[in-house]
Amino acid sequence: MINKMKKHGISSGISFIFLIVAFNMCLSLANGQGLPQSALSRLHAEDNPNWKVVWDKQTAVAKRLFNAKSKAFPGKPQDAARKFVANYHALFGLPPDLNNLKLRESIKTPLGERVMFRQYHNQIPIIGAEIAVHVSGKNSIFCAENRCIPNIQIDTQPTVEKDDAVVTAARALGVDAARIEKASSELVILPGGADQHLVWRVIVSKKGLIDRTWLVYVDAKKKGWVLYKKKLQSSATGTGSVFKENPITTQTLSTVTLNNLTDNFSSLEGDYGKPYNANCLETAEDTSDISGLSTASSPDRNYSYTSINDNRLEEVMVYYHLNRMHDTLKSTFGFISLDNQMPMFVNAQDPDSPSIGYDNAFYSRDDNFSSTGYLLFGCGDELNNLGLDADVITHEYGHAVLDQIQPELFEVIEHNYSGAIHESVGDTMASYFDGNGIIGEWGLTSKFGSGDFSRNMDNTRKYPDDVYEPSYGVSEV
Repeated sequence: MINKMKKHGISSGISFIFLIVAFNMCLSLANGQGLPQSALSRLHAEDNPNWKVVWDKQTAVAKRLFNAKSKAFPGKPQDAARKFVANYHALFGLPPDLNNLKLRESIKTPLGERVMFRQYHNQIPIIGAEIAVHVSGKNSIFCAENRCIPNIQIDTQPTVEKDDAVVTAARALGVDAARIEKASSELVILPGGADQHLVWRVIVSKKGLIDRTWLVYVDAKKKGWVLYKKKLQSSATGTGSVFKENPITTQTLSTVTLNNLTDNFSSLEGDYGKPYNANCLETAEDTSDISGLSTASSPDRNYSYTSINDNRLEEVMVYYHLNRMHDTLKSTFGFISLDNQMPMFVNAQDPDSPSIGYDNAFYSRDDNFSSTGYLLFGCGDELNNLGLDADVITHEYGHAVLDQIQPELFEVIEHNYSGAIHESVGDTMASYFDGNGIIGEWGLTSKFGSGDFSRNMDNTRKYPDDVYEPSYGVSEV
């Protein structure tokens, strides 16, 4: 729902999702500046005049290429992608022969194939420097996303030996050599703003289950210097009970596998999400202080709560359905923009009237969780608890996905068109992932039978005659 600016709550068909996730990943409102116009002019003259470019403000090369389809290329999708990039290498700040690119992966999508190349310098990989080329089923290119770094200037001869880097990493983690189970290191280039650093990328696995595996970047030029360290999640699994959709559509709880769990302790949290429970006592409005909120815990990773009155059930619901969406979008489309832990607040009270349950759910950006934003689900006062409805959960996560793909829409959400697109994408996501056209049979209906605000995607409504409300109404057209 949208009851607050910049906070979003709860046909289009499956193809609409595919277009949004794969094609609109390349949309932007920015205008290109700073690159020789001849490069773009040549592309327009030789290939398609409809191509548009988003320029990288720091490197002055093309960051995104979109809004057109190229001519078809012979060979495999990988061949087509490489040929297109080579033809217009100047746009991307790459050499004509692309001798600094190596194929990383090629993922089939409903629209064709997503071909990813990684950038190298003197045969050393550059972390995060990649170019993704989206190839249609007919071997034409319809989008390119470029994160390669032009004009790399760095000495690639290390003065710190590989074994010394492992010792430095272990020391930085406070690990005795006898407790190291496995360690590996690879020489890489780590970008840092306008500079690059030659580093050893060290993976250290410790014995035991607590804080087991770490990534450490050790400076390859200065002995004993650690630039970065991060605990790696091990993606453990657990079990839990959920409604596959909601207590009305799927009335019995199902036992499901909970993926992507961390293994460093027993709480219900993972690589891509962590629920925080307000227990119908807190508003969860102040995200800078969440010490009063709880998270379900189970030493054997079994989060099966069989009563609808158990507040922990909402935690399992949001964790399971968020990860279900995340993993599908990642495996199908290569969508990795939400590969960080997103907080999900459940059983929240009304911030304006903290004594009653909140009749809303929304996605919001947040400075405390800047890489993902967060989701919030109300405990419900007149409405049923919104955290027990997979339609509401997948709808809200759809807002987060679209905000990563096209952030400009969020920034002008006050405009009816932007709000309508967000709501339509959210509803389409919910309809696709939950397998039917009715949105919110539980979460958008009254506890007392006096109101039904669910939406039906299976209809014959037309724009603009059948739009009853600027944002939500358009989502049903």
